Amino acid sequence: MMSPRLLWHAFTPMAVLAVLLPVGCGPVLDPSLSPPVIDKPIYNCAQTIAFSGADRDAKIAVYVNGTQVIQVPIWMGWGTIKLPSVVHTGDVVAAAQIVGNRISERTRDPVTVSAITASVAPGGKLPMPVVMPPLYECQEVVRVNGVVQGATVTLRKNASSSSTWDTMTPYTIARIGVPTLKAGDAYDAMVSLCKDPVFKSDWSGKETVGARPNSLATPTIGKPLVGGSDAVLLTDLVTGALVKIFADPGTGPVTVGGGVALDTSTIFKISPPIDPAKKYSSMQALCDLKSLPDGSVTPVKDPPAPSVKPTCQGGVYVTVCDTAVLSTVQVTMDGTKIAEGAGNGGCVTLGLGNAHVLQPGKKVTAVQVVAGNTSPPSASVTVASSGAPTYNPGLWNTPAHQSINNCYNYSTDIMTDTFAQPGQAHGVFPPTTCAGTGSGAVADGLVEAKEKRCAACSHLVALVIAPGSPGCTQMDYHWYRLDDNGRWSNKSGGGPANDKDASGNPITSPETADRKFVGPDYCLDYSIFCTYYCVDKSVVVIQ
Repeated sequence: MMSPRLLWHAFTPMAVLAVLLPVGCGPVLDPSLSPPVIDKPIYNCAQTIAFSGADRDAKIAVYVNGTQVIQVPIWMGWGTIKLPSVVHTGDVVAAAQIVGNRISERTRDPVTVSAITASVAPGGKLPMPVVMPPLYECQEVVRVNGVVQGATVTLRKNASSSSTWDTMTPYTIARIGVPTLKAGDAYDAMVSLCKDPVFKSDWSGKETVGARPNSLATPTIGKPLVGGSDAVLLTDLVTGALVKIFADPGTGPVTVGGGVALDTSTIFKISPPIDPAKKYSSMQALCDLKSLPDGSVTPVKDPPAPSVKPTCQGGVYVTVCDTAVLSTVQVTMDGTKIAEGAGNGGCVTLGLGNAHVLQPGKKVTAVQVVAGNTSPPSASVTVASSGAPTYNPGLWNTPAHQSINNCYNYSTDIMTDTFAQPGQAHGVFPPTTCAGTGSGAVADGLVEAKEKRCAACSHLVALVIAPGSPGCTQMDYHWYRLDDNGRWSNKSGGGPANDKDASGNPITSPETADRKFVGPDYCLDYSIFCTYYCVDKSVVVIQ
């Protein structure tokens, strides 16, 4: 549930504890400890899964068809786990987290392993991945995008079979550690899944390693930087650069952490923990090219209050934002603790144990704890009785927001001010088709709703496509949403939100509405109705 996920600083092998919980002397069930969320899809033959929503320094127990198959200690509350063997179509995967002598209930929504269908592997071939540019000399990580979740990614240098690196990933982006890149070398990649039969992609186009850039930006230290924390989030990184973090007590900077940047945002472990009496800075380097060591940050002593996103009746997840990196976030409903997991420096979605469900009229609040220090409580959020948004076009039609929020923002009822695109928050950049745009939306957390019904905490949206046809050649996607008044509404690009179709009539159904928009310099004919989706705002993340 990470839009690209924040990463730890090294490819640290996890010591696998192949220990089943003994009956009678295992941890005690704690329904306020959040069940981990398992990412989906998981495809047949996969041997690696992704999880989120756990607490820091926990252990993750993974279950396949109800039997525990592995238990792994973690530092962060999210990550990947390699299973002892591959899973198969129809298997059901769930997880629990163990913190001290407490164990959570198992995943609220276990994931059933999916078959590799023609939509995943058209003609028996997996989609060709992309080696992500730019590649600079001296980098030590290469990213490959467009990966089918669970596939093995093979990275190749100069088309040589003797210079390859393999990794399995449950994400759509693979990050592969390599020897220091040299200018002029070329890298391509392919993906494969299963053995009998084997599904493979073609080799991607080649990406050539270029010379180092003229300069490197100083990494930005994520805030809040809280006293007692052993984690620092850095952004504005060059993937594969070497990073150092410094603490300055007033007598000069001392290195307290660092490693290789696995992406443009990476979490690094530091030692000793953050000291509010010191100032912290960072730098990154490619060979002898270094960023300026400025941009120092003074930590705060205590963690600030987080914030809780809107919730509604029947929900079993809560999203908490404004979290400190690797804080412990605790959520209560009318004073009773209902969820606990790790902060990531942004927004985290935490599951509720089976004993809890969000109830209308009750108040949800959150705190975060760092090194034993507890933040003030968040502002309380009252659980709503419905997940459908209120039709309020004035909220969207202001000069500050109208031009930078589009139909996807409006339909999901999530105002990012970034002109959000389906899949972009999760590294997916699909073609403008029903299947393509829909896959991007699913990556963001939307769920297809062929029956046109959603759970209590979700609202219904509809996707249509303008395929580009003679006389109306522009291609585009468009979204509609069902509001709490029982009527549909929409927002065309940077235009105003309204509840009218192209003919100016009320939208009683997106299937029958006039969807051909014609103007002096545009023609958009959304002639293809795709399908319906459900949006749970406590889960969906768009960008």
